[in-house]
Amino acid sequence: KQWYQRRVRGVIVNKFREHQIDFKKQFVMWFSGLRGAIAFSLALHLPFPNEKRRVIVSTTLVIVLFSILFFGGSTMPLMKLLQNIDSDDKPPTKHKKLPQSDEESEDEEP
Repeated sequence: KQWYQRRVRGVIVNKFREHQIDFKKQFVMWFSGLRGAIAFSLALHLPFPNEKRRVIVSTTLVIVLFSILFFGGSTMPLMKLLQNIDSDDKPPTKHKKLPQSDEESEDEEP
């Protein structure tokens, strides 16, 4: 139920933004979010005896590292997949090079 509430809040807040964030970008932000930092910090502060605490912290660390490697490593392929899906709808946009000021162009000359 919590993911649904967050999604509804995200849609409502997005309606009032000047530059709205489309669903694909929201999905990528969620997918590449915090990788267990909260879970690890909570595991460090649990009031258990030393042996149980070590097991909990070690298990949490293994899960966090796995999620970092798996989700972090698959973020770029996900973005490419979403870009390919998006390119079927409209042509890709090209980035324009910003004009340089006179001061910057003088600094670059040898």
